[in-house]
Amino acid sequence: MYKNMIRVYEILMVIMIIVYLCLWYYNNHHKENFEQNKKQDFFIYANTYDKIYDDFYGYIYDDLFYQEEYYLAICEIILKHVNQVFNNHLCIGIKHGGHINQLLKDNMKTISVSRSHAVVNVCSYHYKENQYKFIPDVENNPYIFDENSFTHISLIDNELYYLTNLPGFFYNCERWLIFKGYLMIQCYHHKQDVKQAFLKIGENSSVRTKTIYSHEFKDFQDQNSFTLVETIKEKEKERKHRHSLYFYKKEYIKQVASEFGFDLLDSLSLSKHETIMVFQKL
Repeated sequence: MYKNMIRVYEILMVIMIIVYLCLWYYNNHHKENFEQNKKQDFFIYANTYDKIYDDFYGYIYDDLFYQEEYYLAICEIILKHVNQVFNNHLCIGIKHGGHINQLLKDNMKTISVSRSHAVVNVCSYHYKENQYKFIPDVENNPYIFDENSFTHISLIDNELYYLTNLPGFFYNCERWLIFKGYLMIQCYHHKQDVKQAFLKIGENSSVRTKTIYSHEFKDFQDQNSFTLVETIKEKEKERKHRHSLYFYKKEYIKQVASEFGFDLLDSLSLSKHETIMVFQKL
C-alpha cells in the first residue's frame, strides 16, 4: 500500500513537471514571437503624419531630438508676454513629451494639441495632470474651440512646415484668441536654415547607439515644397519616413497674418537659424 502511494506521487510529480515545462515553453516562445512581431511592425515605410508619428517614433522622439535648453528658450519668449491676471495658452504642434506644459505650469495654463494620437499618449504618460489633446485638423476646423478662449497661442516643433492651409490657420487663431491676444510662431529664416536646424540632435541618444539613424532633405521643382527622408536601420530591418513639408517665407507669413488682423510685434531669436514671430490680435 505504501509503495503504491509513493508510485502515485511520483507519477503526479512527473506530470506536474511536464505541464510546467510545457507552459514555460509556450509562454516564453509566445512572448518572444509577440515581441518580434511587434518590433517588426515598427520597421515600416511611413509617408503620412499619423503613420510617421506612431507609437514607436513618438516613444523615441525625445531621445533623438529633445534639447531642454531650446525648450527653455521658447518658454522664456512666451513668458515675456505673460498677462498680469489671466493666461490661457494653446500650444499647437507638440512632438516632444509634453514638456512645455510642465515648464510653463507655474505661470500659465497650457493645453497642448497634436495631430498624432501616439504623441498625445506619450505626453499624457509623462505628465498625467496636464492637458494634451488629439486634434487632427487644427488648421481647417474653426469650431474646435470657442471664440475668445485663449490669451496666447503658440505654434512650435516645426509644425508650421506641415501646414497646408496657412490662411485657415490664421483664421482659426483669430477666432480663438482674445482681443490683444498673442500668437507666437516658430520659423526659420531661409530654406537652408530649415535643412540645418530642423532636427535638433539629442545629447547622449541611446537610440543612435543601437541603430543607424540618417536623414536627408529633397527639393521639388516647386520651390516651396520639399521632403525630409529619415531612415532608421537595425541589423537587416529598416524604417523609413517621408515627411511632406512646405516652406513659408517670413514676409508671406507676415502678409497672411495682417490679412486676418494680426500685427507683428517682434521677432525674437531662438538660434542663428530660427526665430519666434510674435503677433498680436488687433
